Amino acid sequence: MVTAAAPGMPVCFAGWLLAGTAMAASLYQPVFAALTRWWGPDHVPALTTVALAGGLASTVFAPLTAVLTDHVSWRTTYPVLAGILGP
Repeated sequence: MVTAAAPGMPVCFAGWLLAGTAMAASLYQPVFAALTRWWGPDHVPALTTVALAGGLASTVFAPLTAVLTDHVSWRTTYPVLAGILGP
């Protein structure tokens, strides 16, 4: 949300660095490695949940993003999606 509310380039850049760090931590490889270690021999249900949730990215959130950006600006779309996807 820092990026969407950025008044200038330095704050926007800081927001993208923060978002990039979060994205790198949530890519499949690090997430699968962490889940396999945390869940040990019972890791299959956890990996299945992550894979199913990842599938929603293209089937649900891509069209939702398109609809939102058709009706509001990207600066509004960004925090709305962050609110939906965030904890």
